[in-house]
Amino acid sequence: MNDPDRADSPCHRAPFTIPADHPSLAGHFPGHPTVAGVLLLDRVLDAAAAWQAREPWHADLPLLPQVKFSGPMQPGRPAEVILERTAGKLKFRIEQDGQVLARGVFASG
Repeated sequence: MNDPDRADSPCHRAPFTIPADHPSLAGHFPGHPTVAGVLLLDRVLDAAAAWQAREPWHADLPLLPQVKFSGPMQPGRPAEVILERTAGKLKFRIEQDGQVLARGVFASG
């Protein structure tokens, strides 16, 4: 990926934390809270919207043709959304403690 600090970079990083007391964690899973995938995808969309507001680019990406969750996110610990623009697509991954938890692609319709 390119340097996310460059103004013209097609890469963006967005740190986030899901608090341990988030309401969705109560039943997901008792005794071993794990952040639901839909909440992770919401953070990806938030990161994409913030990037779009700061550095406009084509943002009509209604399709999610590919997503893979490869590990559980632990609440209360920092994670990061990493976005990369490519031709007509927005690739993303979510990392926590150096491990990729999810990756996927948004594409225009």
